[in-house]
Amino acid sequence: MVSILIPSRNEKYLINTINDILLKATGNFEIIVILDGYIEPQLKPSKNLKIIYHKEPLGTRKSINEAIKLAKGEYIFKTDAHCMFSDGFDQILSRDYEKGTVTTLSRYSLDPDTWTKFKGPISYEYIAYPFDGRKRIGGLTPKKWVGPNGNDSNDLFWMEKQRRNILIDEIQTCNGACWFLEKKLFEEFGGMDERLWSFHIDAVELGFKAWLSGGKLLINKNAWHAHWWKSEKKRTVKLNWDVMGSVAAYSTWYWMNDQWPKQKRSFEWFIEKFWPIPGWPDNWRAERDRFEKPILIEATA
Repeated sequence: MVSILIPSRNEKYLINTINDILLKATGNFEIIVILDGYIEPQLKPSKNLKIIYHKEPLGTRKSINEAIKLAKGEYIFKTDAHCMFSDGFDQILSRDYEKGTVTTLSRYSLDPDTWTKFKGPISYEYIAYPFDGRKRIGGLTPKKWVGPNGNDSNDLFWMEKQRRNILIDEIQTCNGACWFLEKKLFEEFGGMDERLWSFHIDAVELGFKAWLSGGKLLINKNAWHAHWWKSEKKRTVKLNWDVMGSVAAYSTWYWMNDQWPKQKRSFEWFIEKFWPIPGWPDNWRAERDRFEKPILIEATA
């Protein structure tokens, strides 16, 4: 069984996402929706659908951890509440799964009004260099690979074309709209770190946990998902930029200084494996060593 988790905070396309999964999933699955701080009147529990209500919002990470404790599936597939999928995506992920890995799917953009995909697929992203002179530390966030050197061309899909014949490939990182792994492995990772409130580095955390524990982060191009186009302004969650900046800085310090107690590989091993990485200078170690441990602003939602 695949347990499909959908954390939701006032998501206007939640019903569309659920209906798309019910239409496209072809294996044995359950859907667990976490309504974080609100009630969706259209949702009714059914054979394949479980609903968790939070009277007060707890945040994405706590919601995911809670849902996984209730999940009955051998596998976990987390998705955002504004996504569509290819036919049989759940069985393809299960069929192709390699133990010890976290897997994501190629990504298109989604037009939610017509519920159609466009612009894509995007499969390759790299870890952005966090010390780039900006006032606020951007963190070890995913950045789209563009052109032969990653950031010097208008050829948005250069890497996708170069590696189009590799249907399951190793990747540095992903944007986190969806990810798939064994429930047992997620539990071995210790779940999502609930101190790191900001949702924009969820996949970075899982990617590092996969690579540094001795596993891999993979892209499976045999299936795809389409995600609400990022440039849309109709967002439903107000972003707390102070907390996001604090979390990004702390997460940068945490991973670059090998603070995760369960890791078997070092951060330097990760960088050397994927070197050269666009935007990363040869003296990145010196910059890391000058970066003092930041204060983490924790938030609950």
